[in-house]
Amino acid sequence: TFLPGWYETLCRQCGEFPISIATGGTQEAILALAEGKTDLLIAYVNSQTAALLDPKKYEGCRLSHEILVPTSAPGPRGEARFALPGSVDSPIPWLCFARGLTLRQALDAHLARTDRKAYLTPVLQADFYEAIEEMAVRGFGLAWLPSRLVKNDLSAGKLCLAGGREWNIRVEIFMFRVRGNENPIIDKVWRQAVANADRTSETPQ
Repeated sequence: TFLPGWYETLCRQCGEFPISIATGGTQEAILALAEGKTDLLIAYVNSQTAALLDPKKYEGCRLSHEILVPTSAPGPRGEARFALPGSVDSPIPWLCFARGLTLRQALDAHLARTDRKAYLTPVLQADFYEAIEEMAVRGFGLAWLPSRLVKNDLSAGKLCLAGGREWNIRVEIFMFRVRGNENPIIDKVWRQAVANADRTSETPQ
């Protein structure tokens, strides 16, 4: 959900350039970068991800961030059908990311340290957002999803927020490349993306 706008901005600044997008889990993506099968890695990053990327071998740049928000289909009166925190006697059906995904790791860490306990029972695990989003829209449970992904569903009333801001989770978005990559197009794109990120970091958020 982040990449189309990022790419559009770079095309305006650098001229259009072709891209081929491959998605996958963090370890799989890092391996593809290490083996030269991909030039740039754009990923959600947590401490575990950072530990896999040796700064002597890889350059990294923070591009932006994403907010995971708890969402649910609306109930009969427009309120969330499934609302946090749930209870011991009535845990919330949870549509969750697969355990290998960085977003799941970020969510698990947040739930472990929050002062309020969420009572959840997993009913679906998936490694792609669209399946989870569609299941949430159809009313099968609560899902934490990227705010960029669900903004249209929230505006249209297909989904509604299922908890206050204390349940939101911020995740950083980084870009990486192998040091010494001499592809001139990649170098031009990298330098412009870094300059854009530097300007963004100077703007209050």
